[in-house]
Amino acid sequence: MDNLRMKSGSRPAKLLHSDGAEAPDWSQRATITPLALRALLAVLLERGVDVERLCLGSGVTPHQISQPTTLVSLRQCCSLIRRSLAVTRDPQLGLEVGKRESLTAWGLVGFGMMACPTAESALHYALAQQANAGAMLDFESATSGRETWVRANMRLAAPDLEPFMVDEAFASQLVVARQLLQARVRPVRVELRHSRRQRGAYLEFFDCSMHFEADFNRIVYPSQLLAQPIAEYHFDVASHIHAQIENALPKAEPRDELIESVRRDLSATPGEVPNMGEVASGLNLSERTLRRSLAAHGTSYSRLADDLRREAVLTALYSGQSLSAIATHQGFADWRALKRAFKRWTGQTPRRWLLTQANGRESDAVKATEGRPAIEP
Repeated sequence: MDNLRMKSGSRPAKLLHSDGAEAPDWSQRATITPLALRALLAVLLERGVDVERLCLGSGVTPHQISQPTTLVSLRQCCSLIRRSLAVTRDPQLGLEVGKRESLTAWGLVGFGMMACPTAESALHYALAQQANAGAMLDFESATSGRETWVRANMRLAAPDLEPFMVDEAFASQLVVARQLLQARVRPVRVELRHSRRQRGAYLEFFDCSMHFEADFNRIVYPSQLLAQPIAEYHFDVASHIHAQIENALPKAEPRDELIESVRRDLSATPGEVPNMGEVASGLNLSERTLRRSLAAHGTSYSRLADDLRREAVLTALYSGQSLSAIATHQGFADWRALKRAFKRWTGQTPRRWLLTQANGRESDAVKATEGRPAIEP
């Protein structure tokens, strides 16, 4: 058997019961781009569901889910999916959501797949970048003779959520494959661990043999499909596109979902710091509990607010905005107050900091032209 790509970061599934048992710590790290949640909320809106109410207490709002920079935790995904299933009572909700997704909805990873020469290289790329494609499951793939399969593995043992997650994943993958190859791709078969459902909807969409109550969750393709060319591939720009995508993909260490939720609320009002009690209430916490939880993570509400303000000021200054404009937008009394805060953050004046950044860029450019790495190890 020729393994194409084993799942990255795989781990034994841990229990996440529907009775609210505590999730393992790693599932509370905000690492997932909420692509599936965006499609889910769109489906719920069409069905008349109050998505604002659905998201209450989850640490993320519908508006935040729609933003390209938002990251959520696996625990948050599980919570919102479980609520959605309870509201709709639709066992095929995952299939419907997956059908709504598209190549462009996969963001930078989708564009990276378009810059691959063949279906096989696009599959390799997608598996390598699955974390950046919003994957809630771990995926692996292998080829054996005439068949190539993609297998989905649960990160958490959540039997009530597995049908949704697997249906959504396989449906969205097939949509993307059909768009990439500009053809009605037909799998050989789809194997699902969950119990038999209304076969009609599955047969109509997947257009292949359906196997329920299988040993694994797998979608199986004919191996000859791997050699199919990607319609949008252009040799002269492919490597340039992949380099740009690699630079744009997030590289920061993932934050805890609580930290990420508080940062999102603070970012929603530039120049103003929301009342801590209001933010805590939106997270279904008391102010005291929020303060203790932040302290347990080695930070505080005021420190997070100050960090965000610093990030916003540095970004604005680097982009060429004036000190007066930045001071007004970020809620400083005047540009002099901003300069004092800047000196506290960086140990430099804004002018000196800009000169340092400019000198650094020039140095990197010179080293690059000399054939040496732009950043010394």
